Amino acid sequence: MKINHERLKAIIKGFKNKKIIVLGDYYLDEYVETESTEFSPEAPVPRAIIKEIRHIPGAAGNVAVGFAALGADVHAIGVVGKDESGRILCSEMEKRRINTQGIVADSSRITGTFTRIMLKGGSNVKQHVIRLDKENFYKTSGETKKEVKKSFENKLENSSAVFVADYDETHGTGVVDGELLNHVAEMCKNAGVLSVGISRANIENFKNFGILVCNKKEAEGALGAPVKIENPEEASINLLEKNKAKRTIVTLGKDGLSGAENNNSIKLQSFARQVVDVCGAGDSLSAVLTLSCLSGANFEEACEIAGVGAAIAVSKNGTASVTAEEIEKFYDFQPGVL
Repeated sequence: MKINHERLKAIIKGFKNKKIIVLGDYYLDEYVETESTEFSPEAPVPRAIIKEIRHIPGAAGNVAVGFAALGADVHAIGVVGKDESGRILCSEMEKRRINTQGIVADSSRITGTFTRIMLKGGSNVKQHVIRLDKENFYKTSGETKKEVKKSFENKLENSSAVFVADYDETHGTGVVDGELLNHVAEMCKNAGVLSVGISRANIENFKNFGILVCNKKEAEGALGAPVKIENPEEASINLLEKNKAKRTIVTLGKDGLSGAENNNSIKLQSFARQVVDVCGAGDSLSAVLTLSCLSGANFEEACEIAGVGAAIAVSKNGTASVTAEEIEKFYDFQPGVL
């Protein structure tokens, strides 16, 4: 690790109050905590007693939470249904100091919800048994997309960065499409605002963005070729050239990450010391990376700090965020840094 403590503190200090728009697909993560000590009399399955139900903003919501946890001033822009899940999602974001005025409630849609059933037995070992998802089956209406676009335009002038989180995995039902992406890229360029993008299945549609972040599988889908672990920098450069981006990051799980900037590439090892749950690690990395770049870090420094953010995220249970204090503490325990 190359960043000394004083340099790190100077970069992290810049995180506070950066104004970030998070535009994308907002979901609700629901954790149903259950216990079982016997089988059901109806079938050979556990009889699970519900002990607790927890709600956490998911998908673009987790990205927004990640920025807020690092001290940024976050404005959420997206679509939910006019339903209980949508109300809970907005409430949970507001509890975390996220402005939800840009969230459009559409009565023709449901709020996408990922329900995870967690089961603990007599030995106190907890298992993730199944995930139950609620998804929309129809495309977002043109009228709703106009509202989203208007919210983005109204918030852009005073923003430091626009983060587009495309979590659509259901064949075009999400809010992010090619027209919106082109509009965001052009408006950000004209306003001098950093544009950052992530996408589960459509990263190839993100053209002319400031930063693109994707994992190995997403990069392979965009490039139509495997990412070589022995030379992942090649994929980062190819993605940069193909998408006309200024910077690209490809995360590689236990193998770290690779990045490219102006046809120069880097590769960093993973900083993870303990992997408990990888859920949301990419979101944490993306938020830390964006704020580091906005706070004066060069590209290699930003990638290193982002890698540390991901390492902290995977050490936690469930959909988790990372704080600036946790990043500092992580560096405190690394030999040769202080």
